[in-house]
Amino acid sequence: QAVTLARATARTSVILYLALLKRSRGGREQKRLSGEERIENLRNAFRVVDRGASLSGKTVFLVDDIMTTGSGLSACAAVLLDAGAERVIPVTVARTVKKRRACVQAKKENYEGNEVTG
Repeated sequence: QAVTLARATARTSVILYLALLKRSRGGREQKRLSGEERIENLRNAFRVVDRGASLSGKTVFLVDDIMTTGSGLSACAAVLLDAGAERVIPVTVARTVKKRRACVQAKKENYEGNEVTG
């Protein structure tokens, strides 16, 4: 889904879409892994694809569909920075939240202007 989002964004803006990353090795599905397991699972899992263009000094928008712990975005950003990108800006459509945090946020929104403790 991230590729679809990135391509759609590029079509409707002045941002150039380039598939810069490729998985260099397989890994387990992230969905049921803890934060630490996700980091380990993604260690050395991505590489920059040679597109003939230098990343040196460039800003890269890194698109992902859902951010849970941020480990995937962090792993990819590290590879892009190592390849010479000056900045990596993560862009996501959705962010998962822990159930308790979501409940506290909902309480705050329901009682605008009132102090809410969770």
